[in-house]
Amino acid sequence: MRNTKFGSDANGNPYTIELGANWISGLGDTLDGPENPVWTFSKQVNLSAPNSDYTSVMTFNETGAVNFTNIIDEFEEYWTIFEQNAGRILTQNLQDRTFRAGLWQSGWRNHGDAARKAVEFWLWDWETAQVCFQK
Repeated sequence: MRNTKFGSDANGNPYTIELGANWISGLGDTLDGPENPVWTFSKQVNLSAPNSDYTSVMTFNETGAVNFTNIIDEFEEYWTIFEQNAGRILTQNLQDRTFRAGLWQSGWRNHGDAARKAVEFWLWDWETAQVCFQK
């Protein structure tokens, strides 16, 4: 794990970006189950990090900062429909489908738009480490 300086803010101060692991996922439940051993070790060596704040998001395209929060909100609305459909499929023992098909059936379309693809990547591919292949 290490970081480097990159670019600078309006005051000329460089941003620090991570070049590898920068948080621990899956802490485990210390009450009902085992704790993630990486989390246990991090506490032993007093490793600290802020909690992730997913409500504070900056989005960019090839021209610079652009606000994609409306697309994120739209994706999350379709995600709710997707989850409800997935629950119905599970409880009614229906034919399963791919994630991409589930998104399509919920009404989400990326239309090949780079911003919409970026939102998909951030909220699915990156978050779950799963790629939904598109032909």
